[in-house]
Amino acid sequence: MTSKVPIRKFVAPLDLTNFRLKLGDEEYLWYREKMEENKIFEAQMIEIINFMNGRRTCEDVYKAITAEYGDIDVKDLMKFLKDLEKIGFIELRKVS
Repeated sequence: MTSKVPIRKFVAPLDLTNFRLKLGDEEYLWYREKMEENKIFEAQMIEIINFMNGRRTCEDVYKAITAEYGDIDVKDLMKFLKDLEKIGFIELRKVS
């Protein structure tokens, strides 16, 4: 788990269509499969965005999501955050 703070560069909520378009269909396929496998994954993704307030670390967001929805794989959370950063939706800023 990283001690970085995810900083949103857009106003919530997350538009999944825009996310898919920016990410590309091939990479978005992983998310489609994950949503079919885990019926609450889409809601978790949206809540991850909602928990980003510019002060919470990735670990804080993880704890908030697991408190609200039960366990989420840390690797899935970090993949989502890294993909959001890759397409310019967030910045993962090091904690100073």
